[in-house]
Amino acid sequence: MLIRLQYLLRGPSIVLDGENMPEVSKHVVAAITRRASTRENLRELHLRSLDKVPDATFASVIEKLPVLRVLDLGGCAKVAAQTVHAAAACCSHLNVLNVNHTAVPPVALAPILQKCPDLTVLKVAGIPSWTDANATKLLIALGLKDDPALRFPNLRTLKLKLTPVGDQVLNTILEICPGIRRLDVSFTNIQRPASLIQTTSLEKLSLTSTAMSSADMLKTVTGMTGLRSLALGALGRKGGSSIAVANTSVMTMTDETLRKLTKALTGCERLASVNLAGNTKLGSVSGSALTSFVGQIGRNCEALNLSGIPGLRSAHLEGLLGETAEESVSPLRELALNNTGIDDAAAPFISTCKSLQTLEVGSTKLTRKPLATRYA
Repeated sequence: MLIRLQYLLRGPSIVLDGENMPEVSKHVVAAITRRASTRENLRELHLRSLDKVPDATFASVIEKLPVLRVLDLGGCAKVAAQTVHAAAACCSHLNVLNVNHTAVPPVALAPILQKCPDLTVLKVAGIPSWTDANATKLLIALGLKDDPALRFPNLRTLKLKLTPVGDQVLNTILEICPGIRRLDVSFTNIQRPASLIQTTSLEKLSLTSTAMSSADMLKTVTGMTGLRSLALGALGRKGGSSIAVANTSVMTMTDETLRKLTKALTGCERLASVNLAGNTKLGSVSGSALTSFVGQIGRNCEALNLSGIPGLRSAHLEGLLGETAEESVSPLRELALNNTGIDDAAAPFISTCKSLQTLEVGSTKLTRKPLATRYA
Protein backbone atom coordinates (compact mmCIF):
# COMPACT_ATOMS: atom_id res chain seq x y z
CA MET A 1 0.00 0.00 0.00
CA LEU A 2 2.76 2.43 0.96
CA ILE A 3 4.65 1.73 -2.26
CA ARG A 4 1.53 2.40 -4.35
CA LEU A 5 0.74 5.62 -2.49
CA GLN A 6 4.22 7.12 -2.58
CA TYR A 7 3.61 8.30 -6.13
CA LEU A 8 0.54 10.23 -4.92
CA LEU A 9 2.33 11.96 -2.04
CA ARG A 10 3.68 14.85 -4.06
CA GLY A 11 2.66 18.21 -5.46
CA PRO A 12 1.41 21.35 -3.68
CA SER A 13 -1.74 19.62 -2.34
CA ILE A 14 -2.27 16.19 -0.77
CA VAL A 15 -5.65 14.67 0.14
CA LEU A 16 -6.11 11.42 2.08
CA ASP A 17 -9.63 10.54 3.21
CA GLY A 18 -10.07 7.68 5.66
CA GLU A 19 -13.69 7.13 4.67
CA ASN A 20 -12.78 6.41 1.06
CA MET A 21 -9.31 5.05 1.72
CA PRO A 22 -9.57 2.90 4.90
CA GLU A 23 -6.15 1.37 4.28
CA VAL A 24 -4.36 4.65 5.04
CA SER A 25 -2.26 4.03 8.16
CA LYS A 26 0.11 6.04 10.30
CA HIS A 27 2.96 4.78 8.10
CA VAL A 28 1.34 6.30 5.02
CA VAL A 29 0.85 9.61 6.83
CA ALA A 30 4.44 9.57 8.06
CA ALA A 31 5.64 9.06 4.48
CA ILE A 32 4.19 12.39 3.34
CA THR A 33 7.34 14.34 4.22
CA ARG A 34 9.92 11.83 2.98
CA ARG A 35 10.53 13.81 -0.21
CA ALA A 36 12.40 17.09 0.16
CA SER A 37 10.31 18.58 -2.65
CA THR A 38 7.13 17.88 -0.68
CA ARG A 39 8.51 19.43 2.48
CA GLU A 40 9.49 22.54 0.58
CA ASN A 41 6.39 22.99 -1.59
CA LEU A 42 3.35 21.46 0.13
CA ARG A 43 0.75 24.19 0.66
CA GLU A 44 -2.43 22.21 1.32
CA LEU A 45 -2.74 19.09 3.45
CA HIS A 46 -6.14 17.44 3.80
CA LEU A 47 -6.11 14.40 6.11
CA ARG A 48 -9.70 13.52 6.88
CA SER A 49 -11.31 10.88 9.09
CA LEU A 50 -8.05 9.11 9.92
CA ASP A 51 -9.28 8.24 13.39
CA LYS A 52 -6.62 5.60 14.14
CA VAL A 53 -3.56 7.71 13.42
CA PRO A 54 -1.98 9.04 16.65
CA ASP A 55 -1.39 12.68 17.49
CA ALA A 56 2.38 12.24 17.44
CA THR A 57 2.36 11.04 13.83
CA PHE A 58 0.47 14.09 12.59
CA ALA A 59 2.79 16.36 14.58
CA SER A 60 5.92 14.75 13.12
CA VAL A 61 4.67 15.46 9.61
CA ILE A 62 3.36 18.98 10.12
CA GLU A 63 6.52 20.21 11.85
CA LYS A 64 8.33 19.70 8.51
CA LEU A 65 6.00 21.79 6.33
CA PRO A 66 7.07 25.44 6.59
CA VAL A 67 5.05 26.77 3.63
CA LEU A 68 1.75 25.07 4.53
CA ARG A 69 -1.29 27.32 4.02
CA VAL A 70 -4.22 24.92 4.53
CA LEU A 71 -4.34 22.24 7.24
CA ASP A 72 -7.48 20.11 7.23
CA LEU A 73 -7.62 17.41 9.91
CA GLY A 74 -11.40 17.09 10.21
CA GLY A 75 -12.49 13.81 11.78
CA CYS A 76 -8.98 12.74 12.84
CA ALA A 77 -10.11 11.85 16.35
CA LYS A 78 -6.65 11.55 17.94
CA VAL A 79 -5.38 14.93 16.78
CA ALA A 80 -4.74 16.99 19.91
CA ALA A 81 -2.41 19.59 21.39
CA GLN A 82 0.82 18.11 20.02
CA THR A 83 -0.28 18.49 16.41
CA VAL A 84 -1.53 22.05 16.87
CA HIS A 85 1.65 23.09 18.66
CA ALA A 86 3.70 21.68 15.76
CA ALA A 87 1.67 23.76 13.32
CA ALA A 88 2.16 26.89 15.41
CA ALA A 89 5.91 26.32 15.56
CA CYS A 90 6.44 25.64 11.87
CA CYS A 91 3.50 26.86 9.78
CA SER A 92 3.55 30.62 10.29
CA HIS A 93 1.80 31.22 6.94
CA LEU A 94 -1.26 29.13 7.80
CA ASN A 95 -4.54 30.49 6.39
CA VAL A 96 -6.96 27.65 7.15
CA LEU A 97 -7.12 25.30 10.14
CA ASN A 98 -9.82 22.65 10.34
CA VAL A 99 -9.79 20.50 13.49
CA ASN A 100 -13.47 19.56 13.49
CA HIS A 101 -14.26 16.43 15.50
CA THR A 102 -10.79 16.08 16.98
CA ALA A 103 -9.48 16.21 20.56
CA VAL A 104 -7.86 19.65 20.34
CA PRO A 105 -8.52 21.57 23.59
CA PRO A 106 -9.28 25.30 23.25
CA VAL A 107 -6.13 26.46 25.07
CA ALA A 108 -3.94 24.60 22.56
CA LEU A 109 -5.01 27.06 19.87
CA ALA A 110 -3.42 30.07 21.57
CA PRO A 111 -0.02 29.62 19.85
CA ILE A 112 -1.73 29.25 16.45
CA LEU A 113 -3.61 32.52 16.85
CA GLN A 114 -0.51 34.27 18.12
CA LYS A 115 2.00 32.97 15.55
CA CYS A 116 -0.17 32.68 12.43
CA PRO A 117 -1.31 36.24 11.66
CA ASP A 118 -2.72 35.20 8.26
CA LEU A 119 -5.21 32.72 9.73
CA THR A 120 -8.62 33.46 8.20
CA VAL A 121 -10.53 30.19 8.76
CA LEU A 122 -10.83 28.30 12.05
CA LYS A 123 -13.09 25.26 12.41
CA VAL A 124 -13.46 23.52 15.79
CA ALA A 125 -16.88 21.86 15.42
CA GLY A 126 -17.80 18.79 17.42
CA ILE A 127 -15.15 19.12 20.12
CA PRO A 128 -16.78 18.41 23.53
CA SER A 129 -14.03 20.20 25.48
CA TRP A 130 -15.13 23.56 24.06
CA THR A 131 -16.99 24.49 27.23
CA ASP A 132 -17.13 28.08 28.46
CA ALA A 133 -14.62 27.25 31.19
CA ASN A 134 -12.07 25.78 28.77
CA ALA A 135 -12.62 28.48 26.16
CA THR A 136 -11.96 31.07 28.87
CA LYS A 137 -8.57 29.45 29.42
CA LEU A 138 -7.83 30.11 25.75
CA LEU A 139 -8.71 33.78 26.14
CA ILE A 140 -6.46 34.02 29.20
CA ALA A 141 -3.60 32.28 27.36
CA LEU A 142 -3.94 34.81 24.56
CA GLY A 143 -3.32 37.58 27.10
CA LEU A 144 -6.71 39.22 26.92
CA LYS A 145 -6.66 40.12 30.62
CA ASP A 146 -3.37 41.95 30.26
CA ASP A 147 -4.31 43.57 26.96
CA PRO A 148 -8.05 44.29 26.65
CA ALA A 149 -7.40 45.85 23.23
CA LEU A 150 -6.12 42.52 21.82
CA ARG A 151 -7.61 41.81 18.39
CA PHE A 152 -7.35 39.19 15.63
CA PRO A 153 -8.81 41.16 12.70
CA ASN A 154 -7.93 38.69 9.93
CA LEU A 155 -10.12 35.82 11.12
CA ARG A 156 -13.09 35.62 8.74
CA THR A 157 -14.67 32.18 9.30
CA LEU A 158 -15.41 30.53 12.65
CA LYS A 159 -17.20 27.20 13.04
CA LEU A 160 -18.27 26.30 16.60
CA LYS A 161 -21.03 23.87 15.62
CA LEU A 162 -21.84 21.04 18.06
CA THR A 163 -19.81 22.48 20.93
CA PRO A 164 -21.07 23.47 24.42
CA VAL A 165 -19.98 27.08 24.03
CA GLY A 166 -22.33 29.74 25.43
CA ASP A 167 -23.10 33.45 25.23
CA GLN A 168 -20.28 34.87 27.33
CA VAL A 169 -17.46 33.26 25.36
CA LEU A 170 -19.09 33.97 21.99
CA ASN A 171 -19.48 37.64 22.92
CA THR A 172 -15.78 37.90 23.74
CA ILE A 173 -14.73 36.03 20.58
CA LEU A 174 -16.76 38.36 18.38
CA GLU A 175 -15.25 41.38 20.11
CA ILE A 176 -11.63 40.30 19.62
CA CYS A 177 -12.30 38.96 16.09
CA PRO A 178 -14.18 41.87 14.47
CA GLY A 179 -13.52 40.61 10.95
CA ILE A 180 -15.65 37.45 11.22
CA ARG A 181 -18.02 37.16 8.26
CA ARG A 182 -19.02 33.48 8.38
CA LEU A 183 -20.24 32.12 11.72
CA ASP A 184 -21.69 28.70 12.55
CA VAL A 185 -22.95 28.35 16.13
CA SER A 186 -25.60 25.71 15.38
CA PHE A 187 -26.23 23.07 18.05
CA THR A 188 -24.50 25.17 20.73
CA ASN A 189 -25.71 26.61 24.04
CA ILE A 190 -25.99 30.21 22.93
CA GLN A 191 -29.24 31.95 23.83
CA ARG A 192 -28.82 35.71 23.76
CA PRO A 193 -25.29 36.79 22.74
CA ALA A 194 -25.28 40.58 22.76
CA SER A 195 -22.32 40.91 20.36
CA LEU A 196 -24.02 38.74 17.75
CA ILE A 197 -27.29 40.64 18.04
CA GLN A 198 -25.44 43.91 17.46
CA THR A 199 -23.39 42.85 14.43
CA THR A 200 -24.58 43.50 10.88
CA SER A 201 -21.57 42.39 8.83
CA LEU A 202 -22.07 38.62 8.48
CA GLU A 203 -22.29 36.83 5.13
CA LYS A 204 -23.12 33.42 6.60
CA LEU A 205 -24.94 32.69 9.84
CA SER A 206 -26.14 29.36 11.24
CA LEU A 207 -28.33 29.36 14.36
CA THR A 208 -29.89 25.94 13.81
CA SER A 209 -30.98 24.17 16.98
CA THR A 210 -30.12 26.97 19.37
CA ALA A 211 -32.29 28.33 22.18
CA MET A 212 -32.30 31.83 20.74
CA SER A 213 -35.71 33.49 20.90
CA SER A 214 -37.49 34.68 17.78
CA ALA A 215 -37.25 38.28 18.96
CA ASP A 216 -33.47 38.08 19.34
CA MET A 217 -33.12 36.22 16.05
CA LEU A 218 -35.01 38.96 14.24
CA LYS A 219 -32.85 41.64 15.90
CA THR A 220 -29.78 39.74 14.75
CA VAL A 221 -30.84 39.25 11.14
CA THR A 222 -32.32 42.72 10.60
CA GLY A 223 -29.75 44.92 8.92
CA MET A 224 -27.53 42.08 7.67
CA THR A 225 -27.90 43.11 4.06
CA GLY A 226 -24.78 41.20 3.03
CA LEU A 227 -26.13 37.79 4.06
CA ARG A 228 -25.57 35.00 1.56
CA SER A 229 -26.44 32.00 3.74
CA LEU A 230 -28.84 31.75 6.69
CA ALA A 231 -29.71 28.60 8.66
CA LEU A 232 -32.50 28.81 11.24
CA GLY A 233 -33.49 25.16 11.54
CA ALA A 234 -35.32 24.01 14.69
CA LEU A 235 -35.04 27.48 16.20
CA GLY A 236 -35.63 27.52 19.95
CA ARG A 237 -34.21 24.13 20.68
CA LYS A 238 -31.08 23.85 22.82
CA GLY A 239 -27.97 22.35 21.26
CA GLY A 240 -28.12 18.72 20.27
CA SER A 241 -27.19 16.28 17.52
CA SER A 242 -30.42 16.25 15.53
CA ILE A 243 -33.19 18.61 14.48
CA ALA A 244 -35.82 15.92 15.07
CA VAL A 245 -37.56 17.24 18.17
CA ALA A 246 -40.22 15.40 20.15
CA ASN A 247 -41.20 18.42 22.24
CA THR A 248 -42.34 20.97 19.66
CA SER A 249 -43.45 23.46 22.31
CA VAL A 250 -39.91 24.79 22.62
CA MET A 251 -39.81 25.87 18.98
CA THR A 252 -39.92 29.63 18.58
CA MET A 253 -40.32 30.00 14.80
CA THR A 254 -44.02 30.74 14.31
CA ASP A 255 -46.00 32.01 11.33
CA GLU A 256 -45.88 35.53 12.76
CA THR A 257 -42.11 35.26 13.18
CA LEU A 258 -41.79 34.07 9.58
CA ARG A 259 -43.73 37.10 8.33
CA LYS A 260 -41.32 39.40 10.15
CA LEU A 261 -38.32 37.39 8.93
CA THR A 262 -39.56 37.68 5.34
CA LYS A 263 -39.71 41.45 5.72
CA ALA A 264 -36.24 41.56 7.31
CA LEU A 265 -34.69 39.56 4.45
CA THR A 266 -36.17 41.51 1.57
CA GLY A 267 -33.13 43.78 1.51
CA CYS A 268 -30.67 40.86 1.33
CA GLU A 269 -30.05 40.89 -2.41
CA ARG A 270 -27.17 38.41 -2.23
CA LEU A 271 -29.02 35.78 -0.18
CA ALA A 272 -28.42 32.40 -1.86
CA SER A 273 -29.24 29.79 0.79
CA VAL A 274 -31.92 29.56 3.49
CA ASN A 275 -32.57 26.63 5.83
CA LEU A 276 -35.76 26.54 7.94
CA ALA A 277 -35.80 22.77 8.45
CA GLY A 278 -37.44 21.37 11.56
CA ASN A 279 -39.48 24.43 12.51
CA THR A 280 -42.58 22.35 13.23
CA LYS A 281 -44.87 25.24 14.20
CA LEU A 282 -44.79 26.83 10.76
CA GLY A 283 -48.07 26.52 8.91
CA SER A 284 -49.95 25.45 12.03
CA VAL A 285 -51.97 28.69 12.22
CA SER A 286 -51.91 30.18 8.74
CA GLY A 287 -50.23 29.03 5.56
CA SER A 288 -50.03 32.53 4.14
CA ALA A 289 -46.72 33.18 5.92
CA LEU A 290 -45.10 30.19 4.18
CA THR A 291 -46.56 31.20 0.81
CA SER A 292 -45.22 34.74 1.16
CA PHE A 293 -41.80 33.52 2.28
CA VAL A 294 -41.46 31.13 -0.66
CA GLY A 295 -42.57 33.82 -3.11
CA GLN A 296 -40.52 36.73 -1.78
CA ILE A 297 -37.40 35.01 -0.43
CA GLY A 298 -37.20 31.29 -1.20
CA ARG A 299 -37.67 31.42 -4.97
CA ASN A 300 -34.82 33.91 -5.29
CA CYS A 301 -32.31 31.62 -3.56
CA GLU A 302 -30.15 28.87 -5.01
CA ALA A 303 -30.77 26.50 -2.06
CA LEU A 304 -33.91 26.24 0.08
CA ASN A 305 -34.53 23.71 2.86
CA LEU A 306 -38.08 23.43 4.21
CA SER A 307 -37.82 19.82 5.39
CA GLY A 308 -39.47 18.75 8.62
CA ILE A 309 -42.30 21.29 8.44
CA PRO A 310 -45.48 19.17 8.67
CA GLY A 311 -47.71 22.18 7.99
CA LEU A 312 -46.14 22.82 4.57
CA ARG A 313 -48.65 22.04 1.79
CA SER A 314 -48.39 22.03 -1.99
CA ALA A 315 -50.26 25.31 -2.26
CA HIS A 316 -47.57 27.06 -0.22
CA LEU A 317 -45.11 26.46 -3.07
CA GLU A 318 -47.14 28.59 -5.45
CA GLY A 319 -44.67 31.38 -4.77
CA LEU A 320 -42.11 29.49 -6.89
CA LEU A 321 -44.05 30.74 -9.92
CA GLY A 322 -43.30 34.37 -9.15
CA GLU A 323 -45.82 37.14 -8.63
CA THR A 324 -45.93 38.26 -12.27
CA ALA A 325 -45.54 36.56 -15.63
CA GLU A 326 -42.59 38.84 -16.41
CA GLU A 327 -40.67 37.81 -13.30
CA SER A 328 -37.52 35.81 -14.01
CA VAL A 329 -37.39 32.04 -13.51
CA SER A 330 -36.32 30.94 -10.04
CA PRO A 331 -32.56 30.21 -9.76
CA LEU A 332 -33.19 27.39 -7.26
CA ARG A 333 -30.73 24.52 -7.71
CA GLU A 334 -31.40 22.67 -4.44
CA LEU A 335 -34.83 22.22 -2.86
CA ALA A 336 -35.42 20.04 0.23
CA LEU A 337 -39.02 19.20 1.17
CA ASN A 338 -38.59 15.96 3.13
CA ASN A 339 -41.17 15.12 5.80
CA THR A 340 -43.68 17.77 4.74
CA GLY A 341 -47.36 17.63 3.77
CA ILE A 342 -46.90 18.19 0.03
CA ASP A 343 -48.44 15.91 -2.61
CA ASP A 344 -48.67 15.70 -6.41
CA ALA A 345 -50.25 19.14 -6.54
CA ALA A 346 -46.76 20.55 -5.83
CA ALA A 347 -45.35 19.27 -9.13
CA PRO A 348 -46.47 22.20 -11.33
CA PHE A 349 -44.81 24.69 -8.98
CA ILE A 350 -41.59 22.71 -8.57
CA SER A 351 -41.30 22.13 -12.32
CA THR A 352 -41.04 25.87 -12.96
CA CYS A 353 -37.58 25.79 -11.33
CA LYS A 354 -35.62 25.10 -14.52
CA SER A 355 -32.22 25.22 -12.80
CA LEU A 356 -33.15 22.58 -10.20
CA GLN A 357 -30.45 19.93 -9.77
CA THR A 358 -31.33 18.39 -6.40
CA LEU A 359 -34.85 17.72 -5.13
CA GLU A 360 -35.50 15.94 -1.82
CA VAL A 361 -39.08 14.79 -1.20
CA GLY A 362 -38.65 11.80 1.12
CA SER A 363 -41.61 10.90 3.34
CA THR A 364 -44.09 13.05 1.42
CA LYS A 365 -47.15 12.21 -0.70
CA LEU A 366 -45.48 13.44 -3.86
CA THR A 367 -45.23 10.52 -6.29
CA ARG A 368 -42.77 9.99 -9.09
CA LYS A 369 -45.22 10.19 -11.97
CA PRO A 370 -45.93 13.96 -12.20
CA LEU A 371 -42.28 14.89 -11.81
CA ALA A 372 -41.10 12.21 -14.25
CA THR A 373 -43.46 13.62 -16.86
CA ARG A 374 -42.29 17.21 -16.37
CA TYR A 375 -38.56 16.47 -16.13
CA ALA A 376 -38.42 13.80 -18.81
